[in-house]
Amino acid sequence: MGLFGKHHPKMLKTQKINYSDLYFQLRLSRGDLSLKPIFIAASVELGNSTTKAILTATDLKSGRTYILDKVVRMTREAITHTHVFCHTISLVDLSEDTIAELVKKTLLECAQSAGITIDDLHFVVRSTGVTACFSKVEEVEGVIKALAKGCLLAGVPPRKMISPMLIENIPPDLRAFSRMTKTYFDGAVTGTCPPSGESIVGNEMEGELVTSGLKEAAKWLNVDFRSAVLSLDFGT
Repeated sequence: MGLFGKHHPKMLKTQKINYSDLYFQLRLSRGDLSLKPIFIAASVELGNSTTKAILTATDLKSGRTYILDKVVRMTREAITHTHVFCHTISLVDLSEDTIAELVKKTLLECAQSAGITIDDLHFVVRSTGVTACFSKVEEVEGVIKALAKGCLLAGVPPRKMISPMLIENIPPDLRAFSRMTKTYFDGAVTGTCPPSGESIVGNEMEGELVTSGLKEAAKWLNVDFRSAVLSLDFGT
C-alpha cells in the first residue's frame, strides 16, 4: 500500500512575508492599530557547509509564526590560518574572530533584507552543527562564544541572547502574553528539555529547535501535537 496508503500526512509549506506587510495585515484584520503583539526572533547557525540567519515574527495572539527572511552564506568564508581552534568536517580551519565576523555579516544582511533593524529583534538564538572537532568541552565553548561575539558585533545586546528571568525583563507591550507569573523557568525551550548529565552538549539547541518547528507547524495545520516527544538531530 505504500507509506501513505493508510496515513494521510498534512504538509506545511512556509512562505516569506515582508515585515511591514505582516504588520498591517494583522492590525487591519483585528481593527486595532494600537496593539503590536509581534515577537521577532533571529536564529543564527554555524554549520559545516553553510552559516544561516533566519528571521521570524510570531503573532502572539494566534501563536502562528511567519518567516520574514533567510540569508545563507558559505562557512568557508570564515577560513583562517591563524588562531585556529576548530574546523569543519571538510577541514576548513576557523578562529573565534573569523566566525564572529561571518555571523555578524549574515545577521546584518538578513535584518536589512527583511526591512527591520537589529533593535527590532526581541531575541536571538544561536546554534552550531560544526561538531567535527567537538571532542573537548573547550572546543564547544569556543564556538558558542564566537557565535555570541558575532551577535554582539552586529549590535545585539546580551539581554536579548538570554531568557528573561523576570516579567520586568520582557518588553512592556509583550508582557500581557507572558506566562512567566504562572510558571517557572527550568531551562526548557518551547517545552523541550536538553539532555541531562553534561554541562554542555553539542547540537543541543538543534534538537530543541527541531521540536519547536514541529510544534509551530502543528498550529498552522490544526494537528494535536504535544509532549512527550523525542526529537533527534543528526546534522551532517
